[in-house]
Order: sequence, then C-alpha cells, then structure tokens
Amino acid sequence: MGNVTECTNCTGCGACLCVCPVDAISMKESESGFLYPEIDEQKCTDCGLCKARCPILSYDSLIKSECRLCYAASASDEIRKNSSSGGVFSVLAEQIIKQHGYVCAAAFDENFILEHKITNDLNELGKFRGSKYLQSKAYVTYIQIEKLLKDKKKVLFVGTPCQVAGLKAFLKTDYETLFSVDIICHGVPSNKIFLKYLQEEISDVSNLKSFNFRDKKDCWNSELILSYELKNKDEKNYIKAKKSSYMCAFLQNLSLRKSCNSCPFTNTHRVSDITIGDFWGYKKDKRLKNDSKGLSVILLNSEKGTAFLSEVQANFNYIQKSNTKIAINGNIPLRMPFAAHKNSVQFFNNLDKMSLIENVKNCIDDRSDCAVINFWWSLNYGAALTAYALQEVINDLGKTCKIIDYKLPWVINLYKNSISENFAQKYLNLTGPCITDEDFAELNRKTEIFITGSDQVFRYKYIKYFFDKYLLGFANIDKKKIAAAGSFGIDCFECENEQDLDKIKQYFSSLDYVSVREKSGVSICRQLFNKNAEWILDPVFLIDRNKYEQMAAASKMNFNEKIVSYVLDENIEINKAYKYLQKKYDKDIVNIAKSGFSVEDWLCSIKNCDFFITDSYHGMCFALIFNKPFVCIVNKSRGKERFFSLLSYLNLENKAVDSVDELYDNDELFADIDYEHKINNQISEFKDMSVNWLKKALYSPKEVTKDDLIMKMNELNNEIITLKSEIDLMHKSNFLNKIFSVKKHRSGNTTHKVVCFLGIKIKFKSKR
Repeated sequence: MGNVTECTNCTGCGACLCVCPVDAISMKESESGFLYPEIDEQKCTDCGLCKARCPILSYDSLIKSECRLCYAASASDEIRKNSSSGGVFSVLAEQIIKQHGYVCAAAFDENFILEHKITNDLNELGKFRGSKYLQSKAYVTYIQIEKLLKDKKKVLFVGTPCQVAGLKAFLKTDYETLFSVDIICHGVPSNKIFLKYLQEEISDVSNLKSFNFRDKKDCWNSELILSYELKNKDEKNYIKAKKSSYMCAFLQNLSLRKSCNSCPFTNTHRVSDITIGDFWGYKKDKRLKNDSKGLSVILLNSEKGTAFLSEVQANFNYIQKSNTKIAINGNIPLRMPFAAHKNSVQFFNNLDKMSLIENVKNCIDDRSDCAVINFWWSLNYGAALTAYALQEVINDLGKTCKIIDYKLPWVINLYKNSISENFAQKYLNLTGPCITDEDFAELNRKTEIFITGSDQVFRYKYIKYFFDKYLLGFANIDKKKIAAAGSFGIDCFECENEQDLDKIKQYFSSLDYVSVREKSGVSICRQLFNKNAEWILDPVFLIDRNKYEQMAAASKMNFNEKIVSYVLDENIEINKAYKYLQKKYDKDIVNIAKSGFSVEDWLCSIKNCDFFITDSYHGMCFALIFNKPFVCIVNKSRGKERFFSLLSYLNLENKAVDSVDELYDNDELFADIDYEHKINNQISEFKDMSVNWLKKALYSPKEVTKDDLIMKMNELNNEIITLKSEIDLMHKSNFLNKIFSVKKHRSGNTTHKVVCFLGIKIKFKSKR
C-alpha cells in the first residue's frame, strides 16, 4: 500500500479518493484517529490523477484571492441563541435554500461521528449551526455536490479552508452556482479523540442527546463554555473549556492533525468566496457594536462572495463595514498556523494507553514516567532509530517516556536542521533543552525513572568529558536509574585515568538495573564495576517492524533491484569491492553513506534493496529486521565486538569479514540466510526475554542503597566545600573594597574620579 502525499502534509480532504477512476484509494484511520488515503497498488494504474488533484501537491495552481472587504455582522437573536458567534452561516444558508439550492456543512450523526451532509430543508439547518472542534469527513459529499452543480443547482459549501480546497481541487471546474465559505480554523482533533472524551468524561454516546462546544450561557466571549444533554435527563449540563480535558488539548495544540501545524491556508489568500468566524479584536474598531449575543466577521474574497453578501445584507440584524487589518490581527489563523505543543508526540503516543484527562495533564505539566539519555542527536541513523525504538517500547509497556534533549556543547549549533533534528521533530518526544544543572534539576522534578541507552553510552572515549550525564549522575537519590542495552563498543573498558575510573565506578554502583548490548559487557560490568548485568537485544529489535515500514513508505526514493552500500569508512579497496559485487549480481550500487538521505530514505534503501553491504552495526541490525541478504565489513576502530556478539548468537559469523579481500570468491559469505525457519525465531525469543527484562526494570520498586547514600553524601560535601570557597572569596573581596576603591562623583556638569586608599581620598577630574 502506498500514500498520495506525506502524512505530515496530508489534510485528509479526500479529493484523491473521489477522483480515482479505478477505486484504488481508501481512507484509513491512523492510530491517532485521523484519516489518510491509502493506495491499493494492485488496483492502481499509475494514472497520476490523485496527485494532480491533491490540493497540497497542486497548491500553487489553486485559485486564491486576497481578502477584499471586511464586515461585522449578527443575525437575529433567535438564530444567534443557537449559533457560536453572530449566526452568519444561517443567514447565508437560508438564502440558498429559499432559491431552491442546497447547503453542505458538518453535522453529527446519532453516534456523534462528524460528517458533512447535504440538505435543502430549512428545518434541518439547526444541526449544522455551532462550531464543532474536530475534523469532519467532507469528502463523502464531493461527488453528490458535483452532480448538483452539473444540474445547475446552487450549492453552499461550508468547511475548513483545506476542505474547500479539497472540493475545488476535485471539481476542477469553477462552477457559477457554487458558493464556498471557509471557517477561520484553529486546527482539528480527530473524531476518535472526541469519542474517547465523551466516553470517559461525559456519557456513553448511546445516552447522549446533544453536545454544544460554544454555549452562550454567559453571553458571547472568549471564555468558552461547553454544554450537553442526556436522553434520560431534562437539565442541561455545563463545563468551562478550561475544565475540559478535550478543550485543553485542543486549545493547547496537543491534539491537532499534523498538517494543521504547517497549514498553507493560514493567510489572507483564501480559496473560498467568503470567510467567516468570531470577530475577535472588534474593540479596535470604535464603529462596531457588540450586544454580547455574538458578533461575526465576514471577509469577502471574490466578486461572487461580494455579490452574495449584497444579496442577503438586509437579512442581518446588524451589519457594519470594518477594517480588514483589525480582523486579521484578531485572528491568528489568518496570519499563521498554530505550532504543535512540544508534547504533542507524547500525547498521541499515549492516546490508547491512559485516560484523556491523565494524558493531557501529563503533557501540559510536562511530566513523564521516564526520561532517556543517549546519542539521538549524533548525525547517525542508528543512533536516532535506537532512541526512537526505546521510546516506543517503553510506551508499549505502559510508561510515558521522553528523550532528554542533551547535546554536547560544541554540536548544539553545528547540528541544527540536521537529519537527526528533523527526525526528532517528527518521531521523538523530546524534553526541553537540558544544558544547565538547573535544567536537570527541573527534569528530576518531572520524572521518576531515568534511563541511559542504548548505543555506546558506556564507551569511555565517547563520554569522557560527560560521563556524569550518560551514567545518570544528575538523577536524584530517590529516582530509579536504568541502563538499557548500554554498549562499551569493544570488549574492554578503555579508561586509564584512575580518578575518572573511581567516579565511574560510583556511578555504576548507583544504577538499579543494568543491561548491555554485547555479551562481553556482562563480564566488564561484573569484573570492573562489581555490577550484575543482563545481555539484551538492541531496542531496534524490540518494536514491531511495521513501524519502520511506515517510515520507509514516506520515502520517495527507489531502491528496488539495487545493491545498497552503507559503509562509513570507505577506501580504495571498498570501491574495488563495489565493482566486484556489481558484476556478481548484475545490479547497480547505491551508496547511502553519502549525505542527503533522510532516516526514512535510509530505512527504505535497506528494506527494498536486493543486497546490502555495511560496516555499521545498526545497518546490520536493519538488514536482519528486513530479512535481507547482507555482508558486514567489520570496522575494528568502531568496535568489532558489536557485530560478533549478535552474529554469534544467530550463528551468522560467516556474514562478517575483517577485510575486503575476504569478499572475493567466498560462496559461504553469500549463501542464503534462513530467516523464515531459523533467524526470525531466534530473534523473537531474544526479543521476548529483552522486553521482559525491561518491563521488570521499569515496574520493580526503587530501593535506596548504601552506595546511593554514600554518593549523595560525597556530592553534598563537595557542594559545601565549593560554597565555603565562594564565601571566603566574597569576604576577601569585601575587605579589599574597604581598603581600596575607585568611584565616580558628579557635581554639576563636572565628573570626578575618587580614589580611596586606607581612608585617604584623592579626587581627579575626569577627561571628557
């Protein structure tokens, strides 16, 4: 199955589904509850119509107009009573229906699923009134609208800007009888999130009679009040938006669709004839009147929209021309999209794992069960993916997790907008930047469990100047400390600095649970650090392969029938080997070690290649995950043990060579790997054991040991010594100030310098 466009950009408008001539596209719900188009490759004829009509891919060709005129308006009191603001929709809709036309807008069905519906009945307009803060399935009406327009019927379509764009991209023709109205849009949560909210905090949907996002119990203002009615009770129930977990998530931008955060329609170039919304900022225009029952803004974007308003102007209770700039300044979505909350990834990761109210509270308070430190930032595909995998497996085990945004000081600016940063923005739930001791102290206030790993977080040459961070020295004594699949990289610990080694031993002694990625690490921990350690798999093996396949599907690269090379340390001999493999397999070679490939591209290359050659540990891991034929050229300087520890367990030592010369005429090296009956089963068993170890480490109670107390006492003693030194220095400074000082003295227009030494004052006239 394929995608029409990247999930981060797709608005779910459904134009591609409606335009497909062979029904190869269906809308599938993601884990977050949002709908995305999925292409059935078996049906697809590759006609390209879906991409041609996509309003995101064809954004530049959409007809857009600058907002021309601005009005403030309100309908009758009766209409406004059941409307979110000034009731403009109702006035426009009534006019179209009275002219034997049709209205299409969003309404709930009996199960509180939001869909666009079409009506020509004035009595049905009530269900369309009022804001509904979630995404509607608008595409279900596109084909019917096209038929009505071809029959010369007037149609009023009301939706979010992306839905108007979706309809127009589908129609392609600019019909004279189509009147399009877009609503100023904050962004949209999914119907799944809304139903979860109803079920957990309001009522079973079957017992719910009505739900209103904008009740005017206390008049029209920005302090939103929700209301609902139950079938078995007569009274109306009210909830302030700030007390509603659903509205908190919505207004804090936790629950918005990804595309909303980069929405191209949040500006004054509109795709609709008319834009409507609340007239926030009306106080800036002294001509405008507000009776607290609701005031709407109307922006006219086309001649058709201007003519339509002139036609219905007399039907408003109040209408006054205003200033476009005032409306724009009062509504952020007319200027820019809302940025995603920094914890939106955490919110969606935990959507199915806890109640909505708990999830929202954790995200807003910036709390999590676990915080993980590793090398996610290091311009390395494997480092980014092992961080992601550990985050995901911890989430799968029922704990919330953040990756600590700690980078070595000299790479903070150097690595901005890198592949790692871009990957983190999409997939990692990062903490705020952790630079100072206060940052780590704040992290302790919000986290219960600290984890180091995976990757070479135990390798001295990599953590030499920062081992206090990577060995969790910043974690408070009452916090649980876990090392998950830590790696020494080689089969020994290379530290020769005795002072550092003593400190590192202290940090190791305070770790509650230790696991290592290589078997040799078990011996190092026991013999050098007197610590029991478990040998487990790298986290990249601990999550469902489907997660990587979804990432790979986002790549636009084609690696089919290719040999893919990911060799970090190339040389002349490697290049000769490439030519040998190219001739042996009669296929082209693609080198993905060169810059420019995203993490998605990297995964796609391994997943879809015919043969893979690498000197990377994680390159080897993903060849195993994707069941690919591969060869490893062992890079001794990067750590030979990393390869052979896993390959020996799988009885695949023959897939690794120490030198390029061993590649030639080596039939055993290129023999088929029995993934189906052997390797996958071995990995599955090892995975189960590894996940069980991690689960035990996460859920076992924290015990404060004697070593913890000794370490804390040493830390406090060092702090006391430092504080005493600072106090002594301060006293010395005060004493010097008493016997010698230089001050400025101003008298009229003249400035003097006054030097005081042992009580004797000498005055000098300052030069101008």
